[in-house]
Amino acid sequence: MARNVSCRFVYLDDGISGHKQRLDAVAASIIHKNNLTLSGLVANDEKCHWEPMQVGEWLGHFEIPPRKIEKAKKNIESVLSSKCISYRELAKIAGFINSLYLAVGPSVRLFTRQLFYTISQRGSWSDYVTDIPPLLVEKLRFWLTNLGCLNGYSMTPKVSAEPLYIYTDASSFGYGGYLASSHEFKAQGHWTLQQKVKSSTFRELLAILQVLKVFLKHLEHKRIKVFSDSQSACRIVLVGSRVPELQHIAVENFNLCFFSDIQIESQWIPRTQNQIADALSKATDLDDWQLQPQLFNLLHAKWGPFSIDRFASSHNKQLPRFNSRFWCPDAEAVDCFTQNWSNDTNWLCPPVSLVIPTIPAYVQLQGFAIYILFINVDLDEFRVGVWKDCLQIQDRSLLRLALSLPEVVLSAKAQTTTSHYAYAWNRWKTWSKSKLGVAYLPAQPMCVALYLRDLLESAQTSSPIDTAIYSIRWGHSMAGFPSPTDHPIVKSTYEGCKRILAICCDVGYSGFLSISEILAIQLKQIEIVSHGMSIFVPRRKNDQFRSGNTIHIARSGKSTCPVAITERLFQMLPDNSDSCNPVVRTGVELST
Repeated sequence: MARNVSCRFVYLDDGISGHKQRLDAVAASIIHKNNLTLSGLVANDEKCHWEPMQVGEWLGHFEIPPRKIEKAKKNIESVLSSKCISYRELAKIAGFINSLYLAVGPSVRLFTRQLFYTISQRGSWSDYVTDIPPLLVEKLRFWLTNLGCLNGYSMTPKVSAEPLYIYTDASSFGYGGYLASSHEFKAQGHWTLQQKVKSSTFRELLAILQVLKVFLKHLEHKRIKVFSDSQSACRIVLVGSRVPELQHIAVENFNLCFFSDIQIESQWIPRTQNQIADALSKATDLDDWQLQPQLFNLLHAKWGPFSIDRFASSHNKQLPRFNSRFWCPDAEAVDCFTQNWSNDTNWLCPPVSLVIPTIPAYVQLQGFAIYILFINVDLDEFRVGVWKDCLQIQDRSLLRLALSLPEVVLSAKAQTTTSHYAYAWNRWKTWSKSKLGVAYLPAQPMCVALYLRDLLESAQTSSPIDTAIYSIRWGHSMAGFPSPTDHPIVKSTYEGCKRILAICCDVGYSGFLSISEILAIQLKQIEIVSHGMSIFVPRRKNDQFRSGNTIHIARSGKSTCPVAITERLFQMLPDNSDSCNPVVRTGVELST
């Protein structure tokens, strides 16, 4: 072949070449024809086009000829109308669609996975598919409807040559991502309870989709490259998956890019190169809360309609228009304090951390706003138990009183006390939500006992144990439920924890030991002599070589002497001094 051809493709025994000038094309045509003759090859003049043209047909690629589209549609319609399909007929359709990659683009691989998977299940080519899978029917209908629309994929895309780099990541809490060209564009969101239990591939793939939705206005008519530390997600976003829920996300991502003229690529990177997105995905906004939707609807009907929610996110927004702390899908803007409030009727339900900055903006507001401020207690306590009766109230005057009743109830104790209980109550809720099958309201006594046992692992004093008991009792009283702290198992666990901590605090203070180190001490590791005692600790945080440390504690002669307390404890234990049993045990009473 000649060297002066600017662009050339060869497909088995067929070829095509292109040139910018007609004269160059005519010269190349003569050279090609002579070279074929000199090489001993015979050209089929009936199928060859030696005269240059601007529009033509070459194997049906780049743009599918209408006759081939009609033929493919007839074959698909025939398959869909049949009660049983031969694998040979499916392979014929799959092969034809697969040959259209240059004319249709990446959608070929994405929307033929189910087709090729069905074919791979055959016993022989003469077998038939009697029960057509619904997913296969869906994909065949897709090609029947969209084959003409997808025709004409450009190999030289109209989008920008330099791609925009997007980094995404997902954790068990939520997703995060950002545009590398501007670190101001950061996206973050949280998973629903259903999404949290999905696979890591599901979350990583959904993270890519959510971040693209967030930055969609900035990505239109662009070429983008997505970086993720999930190899599976990077592959599925381009070629799809046989898993239905993963394929659904891949198809939604394809539709998003197709209708926004976005050309997407993906690349895996190690986690060490994705630290910013990783941090965004793990960030937890403890101030993120929402007013009960029923209460909002009442206020919306009485004082609205409101036009925008100034403090919200995509998962707790009360209105279609909202501002968010981070960029998230459908957010109108981030940082509501940079927006003009005067042209809207604003719904202001700020997090506790933004109450102080919100007040000046609220006072200076020229428009209208409803400003809602509650103490930082989750409103679940005010929509269960006895509070369910408030939802049944029809009288408007009683509704007004019902809306203010939670605030009156919370005023039963001093604000500092209520805040202290609320913090501990939220800690109990966070712990219970992290455990499978544990309800925080109303709570089961055994679960509360296990929670106290868990607190014992890290408690240095009895204060966290006391606060946990008081806050759980307070939270149940707010909702009108009997407190599980009155159950005998909880009371026994509570007293046991306090006694253990009393011993541990005395010995631990003298020997600079943590609670976990004290609970792990065995009888054989303690040696008591006349002037004091020695405790061998096999493992400590500052023991880099894991050789163990020996702690020496001298007698003080006082009533609080840790050596004397340990001796009295030894007298109550049935074990000998060489036992491997732990020194501190549940249910041991210390006599004074």
